[in-house]
Parts: sequence; structure tokens; C-alpha cells
Amino acid sequence: MSKKWLILLITALAGIAAGWFVFSSIQAGVNALNKGHDTAKQAVLDQGSLTSVTKVTTFNGPNTSPDGKPVSFYAVHGKDPKGKDAIALIAANRLNEKPVMAILSEGISMKEAEEIANKEHSPKKMFRTKMGILQRDGKQIPVWEVKYIDSYDRYTYDYIDFKTGKMLHIAIK
Repeated sequence: MSKKWLILLITALAGIAAGWFVFSSIQAGVNALNKGHDTAKQAVLDQGSLTSVTKVTTFNGPNTSPDGKPVSFYAVHGKDPKGKDAIALIAANRLNEKPVMAILSEGISMKEAEEIANKEHSPKKMFRTKMGILQRDGKQIPVWEVKYIDSYDRYTYDYIDFKTGKMLHIAIK
């Protein structure tokens, strides 16, 4: 076998190994996320906060625990025991606690939150809006997180109070 073919074979094998490693890493992350979503869904159903679930999202906002570590929340979308559309917000590290409930008819809609962000900051491009929690003065406040590119080409997150529509926090990355 010539040197050229040997180098080509080694390069191809290295490429296959690297691809397998990347795929495996991504798959492990997806599996962990799905497991977390399934666990949050089951916790909220078991507690009776929701009677059915349509989807689960993860919120990784600016919240931290007392030791300074980031705290993620799951937003479990579904129907409450009265049949109303609701979102149960529960900390990923405290799934045994009662979630904070956001009854969708009792606050501003996702579209209204996007309109508030658009009116105040005129984003270049909107990416997504999802429900989350801001911890303020010992309280957990349901918020809409609106993510967009601002006029300076920065990723920006507006946190808008679900109940009042007031802008509570802006994070720029």
C-alpha cells in the first residue's frame, strides 16, 4: 500500500471517529434534556397542578441559587384542573416543590409580550418567546422571555412580567 493511500485511510478513519464522537455527544445532551422534560411533566401531573400536558420547554434565565449556581426552570404547558390553559413553572433542581402557575387568560399573551419588546427596542430579528421565571425580592415572577437581535447586532433577552406587561429585566450577550 502506498504512503498516499495509508494517509488517506488514516484521515478517513479519524474523520469517522470525530463524527461519531460529535454525534454521540449531541445525542447524550438531547437524551438528558428529554429525560428532564419527562420528569418535570410527571412531577406536575402527579402534584395535580396540571391534568394534561401539551409541551415542556426549558428556561435558563438569569436566576441563581443561594450558592450562586444557575437555576433552570421547566415550563410545563397544559390544562389546569379547571380546564384552563396554564403553564406550571418548576425549578429543575426542586421538582418535588409546588410549581408557580401561570393561567394564560390571567396575563398578557406571548404575542403581546413580543409587541412590547418590539415597541420598546425595535429588534432587527426576533427569535423566540417562551415562559420563564424571574426571582426578585424572594418572589418568583412568571415572565415572557423575548429573544432577539438588537440594533447593535447583540443577542438580547427581554423579561416581561406575565401579569402586568412591565419590562423587568434586559440581558445582553
